[in-house]
Amino acid sequence: MSAESLFTHTWQVGRWKVTLSVPPIAPGFVRHAVCEWDPAVPGRPLTASEQRQYEAGIAEATRAAAKGYAQARAGGSPW
Repeated sequence: MSAESLFTHTWQVGRWKVTLSVPPIAPGFVRHAVCEWDPAVPGRPLTASEQRQYEAGIAEATRAAAKGYAQARAGGSPW
């Protein structure tokens, strides 16, 4: 995972730990997210259960990021 990020969310997918992070950017550049798998990216398609875990983690990360953004816009601490 990068040393510095604006947002980070980690969750479990089967035997893997997934970390989604949004690194800071300079003005005028495109914002992006990085999704890292530990110990490594699965070497096979995810099972149906693992796919649900992955999608649930992405959904939770989205909710957490939106909440942090709303708090920052309101003048509070985003995280």
